[in-house]
Amino acid sequence: MDGSLHESCIDLCMVRDVGSVLAHTKSLIPFAAGHDLITMNYNLSRTIPSPPPRFIRSWRNVTPAAINIALSPLLNVPAPATRENDYSLEQLVSTITSAIISAADHVAPLRPVRLTAHHKPWVDCEVRRLMHARDRAYRRFRRCHRNSDLVQYKALRAKVRSTLDTKKNMYYAAKMEDSSSPNALWRTLRSLVLNSTLNWDSHISSISSKIHYSLYSLRYHRNSLTRHLRQRLVQALILPHLDYAAAVLTSLTVEQELRLQRLQNACIRFIYGNIPRTEHVTPYRLALGWLSVKRRRDQLMVLQARKIIISNTPSCLATRFTLLEGQEPARRVTRRLPPRLDYSSANTSTLQRSFSHTTTKLINSIPSPFSLQPNTPNPRFSYDTISSLSRRQNGCSAVELRISHPYPFH
Repeated sequence: MDGSLHESCIDLCMVRDVGSVLAHTKSLIPFAAGHDLITMNYNLSRTIPSPPPRFIRSWRNVTPAAINIALSPLLNVPAPATRENDYSLEQLVSTITSAIISAADHVAPLRPVRLTAHHKPWVDCEVRRLMHARDRAYRRFRRCHRNSDLVQYKALRAKVRSTLDTKKNMYYAAKMEDSSSPNALWRTLRSLVLNSTLNWDSHISSISSKIHYSLYSLRYHRNSLTRHLRQRLVQALILPHLDYAAAVLTSLTVEQELRLQRLQNACIRFIYGNIPRTEHVTPYRLALGWLSVKRRRDQLMVLQARKIIISNTPSCLATRFTLLEGQEPARRVTRRLPPRLDYSSANTSTLQRSFSHTTTKLINSIPSPFSLQPNTPNPRFSYDTISSLSRRQNGCSAVELRISHPYPFH
């Protein structure tokens, strides 16, 4: 060799854990100063230790009498018979503290709690990158006050919301498909919008918060918008929330129906802007050509059932409707029209509030020319029939309103 210090060096790599070495290689010829080049892939992943156990006390069912009973035998201990200086203040504090802790362990024992992660399971690396980009754009806008930064921030914010909704839907869809038992499936459903009593309070509260937020945002521009434009904005931004999942909202209580109707009334008051507080909103709703929330839901259910019957999909719902049109009735009743769908009385209240049973009664109550046969045009007649069930023409004439074209019919 060249006689340098490198002659005495040893070509090696020292590791703490041999199992962490994934792979290693050595050069075929000396790399530098006669030494071999050794490369190694080492696993540097650090195992995150489990968090220490946490304990809490539940004082919910503890009464003052129970605490007094637990403290009495511990505090009614005479002081030791020694000189006054021997029984210091620190010993007295330690005795009282240990007595309180012993009484607390007796009436409210410690119980372990499990700490859960704060992030949602559908928030992955892609969503976090979008959130970081959105936050950087917002900080850049606050610092420079450029319109281009504001436009970029709003675009990223909308993209984050859309990605979050998509990831969340995919997560719950996969979780429901992987449910091994009906109990696991119901636990997943209750975690969405239903509570333990299987009612729609959580769903209606979510709708109410979205509609009130939209109205609160639109009120800032109320004076610069015409009535027609306010109506178009409400129909595009707010009414779809009331129409969402109309086919399954067949078991609402009177209180829940009233909450949804009040949301529609708030939209009507925003459109007109000058309705007195004590005046009824119904004439103004009829002047807009709107159905009430319940009648609008009936209309959407009839159209959805007609689409299921004509297309025969999905089969699980299509088999629940038996078409009677074109068949000779076994018993002709001249005082009413023959039914279009086979109808049988429900044995339970759950079946009575089901989608198939409710829509069957609605379709049979609609007079001709409503048809369920294929190759027929979309029946606008359903709107006129359902609207005539609740329309009061005299209410509109009393306030000198004119009935306008209804909002888009699907």
